[in-house]
Amino acid sequence: ALGEIEAELDQKLAKAGAYARNDIFIEKGGDFENQAETFEALGLALLLGFILVYLVMAAQFESFLDPFIIIFSIPFAFTGAFLFLMMAGQSLSMSAILGLIILIGVVVNTAIVMIDYTNMLRRVEGMSLNDAVVTACSRRLRPVLMTSLTTMFGLLPMALKTGSGAAFWQPLGLATFGGMLFSTLVTLILIPVLYSLFERFRREKFDAPEEVLEPEPADTNL
Repeated sequence: ALGEIEAELDQKLAKAGAYARNDIFIEKGGDFENQAETFEALGLALLLGFILVYLVMAAQFESFLDPFIIIFSIPFAFTGAFLFLMMAGQSLSMSAILGLIILIGVVVNTAIVMIDYTNMLRRVEGMSLNDAVVTACSRRLRPVLMTSLTTMFGLLPMALKTGSGAAFWQPLGLATFGGMLFSTLVTLILIPVLYSLFERFRREKFDAPEEVLEPEPADTNL
């Protein structure tokens, strides 16, 4: 990997004392320069995607708290991606960073389904916080697993790819597969816990009662 070559070059130059001399100027060009520019652009895209996903969720939920809870699944998705890359002996390449960018928009979907359904149970059906969280987890379990497993199994051939093109596609598949696996576990376990804790904190801090809407009466004319 180009990054390993650069690290080895820096180590040898430092050992030779090249960086300690004021009369020597070292500039890395060619592939080193192109890689640095690419990583900088991908890092900016990663940050921009993170911000845009949060703003879109804030507009849909009409709240800054619920998207903040959902965003918690993204760092755990990155953890899963890094872990799978490390186990496979892959470096953080350009294709792996593309996988991280994809994860930002994909891993929040299951958390959105969970949080939105919990809010619906509280506001429309009048459930308490605990009842709504438990009911949403039980009713949304199968949809969350179905969407996550279909995505992961679709990525599996890419993650296990060998031969021509594997150097580019395998890190992308591994990063996305590992991130989806970890984010699914987080969505099913951590997100409901965080939602319950944040809602309790909001009620205690601002003394806000639970918002409950009466169910709409059935149309007797039908």
